Amino acid sequence: MAKEQDSMEHLKQVLREATLDLMAKNENITAHKAAERMEEHFRPLGHSHDSDELYRLFLRSFVHSIHAEQRLCQHFEKYPDERQSYMNSFKNFRSS
Repeated sequence: MAKEQDSMEHLKQVLREATLDLMAKNENITAHKAAERMEEHFRPLGHSHDSDELYRLFLRSFVHSIHAEQRLCQHFEKYPDERQSYMNSFKNFRSS
């Protein structure tokens, strides 16, 4: 199990770096386009249909998550006072 966890963490790190690089090169890229490009680049070969579908779902959701995170960080750079408001909302949610 630890080996599987390590390989997933490695996969996440590779995908994160590649997604951030793609976004840096294409500032106006949408999350959907970024996911499509990542799918083209990181296409697994020789696996079952089920594993291919799960991989695509994982890749798409991961790329969308990174895209949203980056856009939110950019937004907070422009509007730093909103960051605290969001943090307070998350604290209230966790404590309920």
